[in-house]
Formats: sequence, structure tokens, C-alpha cells
Amino acid sequence: MKSDWVVLSISSLALSLFTLSFSVLLKRYKDIPSIFYSLFMLGASLWAISILGFHYNLIFSEKTIWLKLTHSFGLLIPLTLYLFVTRFYEDYRFKDIEIFLIIATTFLLILVMVTDSIIQKALDTSYKIGNLYIVYSFLIIFIFLLCYFVLLNNLFLLKEAINKIQNILIFIGILLSSIPVLIVDLILPYFEIFSYTWLGPLFTFIGIICFALAIFRYRLFNIPIITAEILVFLLWYFSLFRMLGSLKEEIQINLVSFLISFILGILLIRYVTVEVEQREKLEELTKELEKLNKLRAEFLSIASHQIRSPMVNIRGFIELLLHGQYGTIADKAKEVLLKIYRNINDEINLVNNLLDYRKIEEGKIEYNFENINIVQVVKGIYDFYKVRAEEKNLDFILNLEKENIVIKGDEEKLTQAIANLVDNAIKYTDSGFVKISVNEEENNVLITVQDSGRGIESDYLQKIFEGFERGKTDRKIAGSGLGLYIAKEFIKAHNGEIWTESEGPGKGSTFYVKLPLQ
Repeated sequence: MKSDWVVLSISSLALSLFTLSFSVLLKRYKDIPSIFYSLFMLGASLWAISILGFHYNLIFSEKTIWLKLTHSFGLLIPLTLYLFVTRFYEDYRFKDIEIFLIIATTFLLILVMVTDSIIQKALDTSYKIGNLYIVYSFLIIFIFLLCYFVLLNNLFLLKEAINKIQNILIFIGILLSSIPVLIVDLILPYFEIFSYTWLGPLFTFIGIICFALAIFRYRLFNIPIITAEILVFLLWYFSLFRMLGSLKEEIQINLVSFLISFILGILLIRYVTVEVEQREKLEELTKELEKLNKLRAEFLSIASHQIRSPMVNIRGFIELLLHGQYGTIADKAKEVLLKIYRNINDEINLVNNLLDYRKIEEGKIEYNFENINIVQVVKGIYDFYKVRAEEKNLDFILNLEKENIVIKGDEEKLTQAIANLVDNAIKYTDSGFVKISVNEEENNVLITVQDSGRGIESDYLQKIFEGFERGKTDRKIAGSGLGLYIAKEFIKAHNGEIWTESEGPGKGSTFYVKLPLQ
């Protein structure tokens, strides 16, 4: 066994297990399965160190001490593994046996450390076993068999594919590493074959490989943090090892080197931990946002059928009443019906805005481009809103440079976009005027909607065309905050531009729409 690569391998293994143990314990110290898992890894680490100490006669002059420590930690490994798997799967069918296992393990631990009934004496590369060694061996094998049973039984109960693959890898790792260890470190010594006991820790690498695969491939644990911690601990280990083995004149330099690596290691672990935690929070927020988006889409879909359809039907009946299809209506009743008609029309427009918003966000909006006279489109909007402007005693002005300006566009979408601007202008103007202008500008047509209304705050100007955004002066008036966003998207789809100007609250505002000529 006297080979440097063996020492390095077992040392690295012990340190990795030790690091993993404390890493899990520090992060999940309130979780019972994690506590037992940490104790299992810690026991495996100390067991590997004890085997190394026995074969190289480290620290203690008496090799029997290392031998007894090896067999003590060898008892703790199967017990802590069993306690971990039963808590992890919440499988308590062997609860009564568990109490016996804890008592029996404790009793045998005492016998190992203070008597010769299990381990008598260490020789050069071998040792003499006691009369109760077979009891010691039977207990360890029995506990491992219980672990295999619990792991295998619960493996078939898992439904999610990822969890099943993770647990298969862990089961294979434990099985393929524990069986060779039981053979070379427990069964062969009973037949006085000691030449292969040092292989025990190396077999655990099989378990580590399977476990690492479960981590890397199927994200069982937080691998970036664990990797950083293992690398830092290895750096500390080799720095300390170098310092302890250095000459007197070099010890101060190596001590400073060790302290620097210690501080840098702590900073590295802290940095990686913070980065990973922030990334995990971001991933959680992203998942929550996706859920909310899905709920919003479902709500808007419901709004399409459950809210819009009845409103359209009601509006249709009111139109029939206003046109005298059901007889003559008194003037006062007609005024009330007109108010109801306009309110319902506003609500239908609001629902339409919500539905258009959903289609835009999902990329499902469809356009029907054809040659249209944009002047006629604006005239139609003017005629539609003329009565509403008169009701508010506003000067409603239409300024047309030409009667015929043809562009390529979707008439329905452009009507909705420009109508949203006019609707807002009338809605947020209490007195004064609303003026619509259409002018040709080189290769473009410029549509202007100007009002003397409430104006726009300077900080709100930057985000006025964003979805669900409303200024301070807008909040007392009903609206969805989607009209300008939809107008912007429709104008963008026509390769046009839209912007607004305002000198501030109370000083009115002007909206501009620039569209390319045919």
C-alpha cells in the first residue's frame, strides 16, 4: 500500500466527504434526514482517515488505536445511512428494530474501544480479531441489508422520472461501493486476509461517481456551492500539509501562505453562495411570473366569452330601442339609454383592449394590409366622437390638409389605434378643445391629436406607452391603461412612429402618429 497516489486518493476522498458533510449540515441543519446524511458522510470520512492512520501509523505510536477507531466508525456508517434513508422516505416499518439497532451499535462501540472482544491487537499490516467479531460483522451486514430493502422498496413508489433516476443512481452507488467494502474490510479479515483492507476507501469512489452523476446530470444538490467548498478545503488541506512538512526556515512563509489561502477560500465560498442564492431566487420568481402570466391569459380568455358576449348582445338591443324597433321612446328614456349605450360601449372597448393585449403578448395578432384612405378613417373617428365632445362642451376640431391620402394598412387596427388617442383626449379634457389634424410630410402622413386637457407629468412621459401604466391625473377616470400600449403596437406593425409631448400637468398634450405613405 505504500504508494503516494493511494495516500493522496484516500486523503482527497476523506476531505471531500468531510466537506460535503458539513456543507449539507450548515445549509439544512433543521432537516432531520439531512442531519443523518451529514453524519453518514462524516463517519465515512473519519473511517477513511482511520484506515490511512493505521497503515501509515500516523500521530499515535500504537496502531491498535487507529484500528479500533476504524472499526468504531465502521459501525456508525451503516447505522447513520439507515437512519437517513428511513427519514428521507418516511419509511418507519422497522421502528421497533431501529431501537434495537441503536442499542446494539452503542454496545458494540463500547466493546470495540474498551475491550479485546472484537479487536485484540494490531500487528504490522494485519491484526487479531476477538470472539465477538462475527457478531460485529453480522450487525453491520444486517443493517446494510435493511438499507438496501428500504431504498429498493421506495424506488418503485416514485412516480416522477427525474426523482426515480436520481434514486437509482444513489442506490447503485451505495450498493456497488458497500459490497466490496464489506468483503475486503469485514469478511476477508475474518479469514485472516488483510492485504486488501486499504482498498475499502477507494471503493467508495464508485459511490461518489454515481452520486456526482445524480448531482450534475439531475441536479440533486446545489453543485456549484459544494464544488467550491470541496476545492477550497482541498486547497487548505494541501497548504496545511505543506506547512507542517516544511523546514524551520520555511514555516513562516508557508504559514502566511496558508492564512492567505484560508481567507481567500472563505471569500470564494461566500461569493459563490450569494450568487447561487440570487440565481435560485430569480428562478423562483421566473416560475411565479410564468404562473401569473398563465393565469392572466386564462382570465383574458374567460373575459372574451363570459363578459364581452353579453355586453355585445345588450348593446344590440339598446340600438334597436333607440332606432324605434320596439315603438316610440320618450326623450328622457332615450337620454338614459344613450348613456347606458356609451357606458357599455366603453366596457366593450376595455374588454377588446384586454383581448388585443393578450394576442400581442402571445404574438397571435393578425393584420390585414390593404390600400386605405387614412383621411376617411380619421373622419369616421371624428364623427363617432363628435357627440361625446359636444356633451362636454368641448371645441372639437378636424383639420384636413387633403381629402385623399392613401396608405397601406389594416383599417380596423389603425382605426382602433387613432380612436384610442381621441378617446383619451376627450376623456382627460374638462374644458377647452380637442383638435385632430392630418397632414402630408414628405413620404409620411402625420396625424396629430391635440388637447387642452390635464397634461402629462414629465416622469410619466417616458413610460406612457407601456402596458397597464397610468399617470397620477388618470387614476380618477376609469380605464385599463392599455389603450396607448395597443396603439403603439399597432402603429409599430405599420412601420410607423408614435410619440407625445406635454409641457406638464394642466397644460394639455399632443399625440403624434407618423405612418409611411404607400
